[in-house]
Amino acid sequence: MRKQKCGVIIIAAGYSSRMDGFKPLLKFGRQTAVERVVALYQQAGVDQIILVLGHREDEIRPYFANQPLDVVVNENFAEGMYTSIITGVAHLNDEIEAFFIHPVDIPLVKRETVKELIAAPQQLSKGIIYPSFLGERGHPPLIDKKYRSAILDNKQGGGLKRLLALYEADAADLPL
Repeated sequence: MRKQKCGVIIIAAGYSSRMDGFKPLLKFGRQTAVERVVALYQQAGVDQIILVLGHREDEIRPYFANQPLDVVVNENFAEGMYTSIITGVAHLNDEIEAFFIHPVDIPLVKRETVKELIAAPQQLSKGIIYPSFLGERGHPPLIDKKYRSAILDNKQGGGLKRLLALYEADAADLPL
């Protein structure tokens, strides 16, 4: 059974305005939140890691100076998280078959969760896979590349959650 090529778009571009402190650089043990999320996908063997920066990007960028990931800047980050999602999706390599969207303020996802999600499309035959716990959907969703243009061309409000809700018939929950 062939492992599909997966990518991740890590969103770390916002202001962190609802929080005391700057989310990407908050410490979790010895690592910052952004280092922890990047390391998660490195350890899980994801094929392409895209880190989307914006606000205070000059403070985050040095943490990843010599690492094999794509650091991109969303110049429109002040317009909201969806602009960062678009920036990341636009940078996905053509061979990526599915991708995660992972906000930096959710740093405690387990490597096993990512690995189970990567394996899930072959069993579930769905284009959008959500990790779930006790019936509640969580992060990060795994999205098939067939939704790339829908994300890039989306003009309705409500962000990614509202857009993906349009494709509920092609979605599945993976209980973890």
